[in-house]
Amino acid sequence: MHNSLSLHTTQDKNLLERRGLIVSVIGTLIMAGLGIGFSIFTQSNAILLDGIFSLIGFAAGLVALRVSTLVQQPDDAHFQFGYGGFEPLFNLLKGVVIGFIAIYAITDSINSILSGGRHIQVGIALVYAVIVGVACFIVAFYLRAMAKKTQSPLVQLDAKNWIIDGLLTVAVLIAFTATILIEKSDYAWMAVYADPAIVTILVILTLPVPYIAIRDNLKQLLLAAPSKEMQAKVNELLAPELSAIDTDDYLIRMTQVGRYPYLQIFLLFTAQAALNDLAAQDDIRDRLNKVLSAEYPNATVDVVFTLDRSWFGNTTS
Repeated sequence: MHNSLSLHTTQDKNLLERRGLIVSVIGTLIMAGLGIGFSIFTQSNAILLDGIFSLIGFAAGLVALRVSTLVQQPDDAHFQFGYGGFEPLFNLLKGVVIGFIAIYAITDSINSILSGGRHIQVGIALVYAVIVGVACFIVAFYLRAMAKKTQSPLVQLDAKNWIIDGLLTVAVLIAFTATILIEKSDYAWMAVYADPAIVTILVILTLPVPYIAIRDNLKQLLLAAPSKEMQAKVNELLAPELSAIDTDDYLIRMTQVGRYPYLQIFLLFTAQAALNDLAAQDDIRDRLNKVLSAEYPNATVDVVFTLDRSWFGNTTS
């Protein structure tokens, strides 16, 4: 049972998470409007791509609001291990969609280069880059603060996306500035290739983002082990308590689905040191849970007491 203080803290975190996601949704909607609007005046596919990404972010943000509520629901008859799996599933699908659009954009840009490039209104595009760049970093820093307070994977991913958007906008700003200089030089004929070239470079720079999202969230859905850093941290937290127990050996197995770590702790006893007292077993469970929940409040821990090493399976400690 959680005490009133921890419950209050959880409610505060949930409120902050939702507030951060709402700010992200509103921000992406504004960015989408600016991107699509400016692309009409500038005829720039680079700006249009930015607007489309923002539009996807807006739709994904609305879904994220629902997912953030869903994953906090307790387990029930339909999802007996809870709804935590919806979080990595959502992030995985988001990565796939962004990946497909990135591939389409780079294909279109290559075709544009091969067909002679395109003329754009560089001055207006420059104004767009400045406005959007500043806005991206403001939202990014706000979401980073929310992510630190809430430890929400949804807000953390949004914060990373906004930072990347801001850096990419800076790159676009530099590229458009270079285009203006090219137009005033002896190489003015190259200016028509600037926009598709910028799109191609942007896509290449952003491809790691959907790749990492797909890779990491797919690993969670397949119940792979969490990061080595997290494994080391968990072992460090539990080592003092486990070493104090009169076991012949122990093993920790773990995975993480969204914000929910899951651990199995196997305790191997000799027949002489076996714990036949259920109250003593529950006391060990309680101590291990308390140590872990201080750092990972969403963790679920199963402790297995055994005399048979075969229960350890093929996992090595």
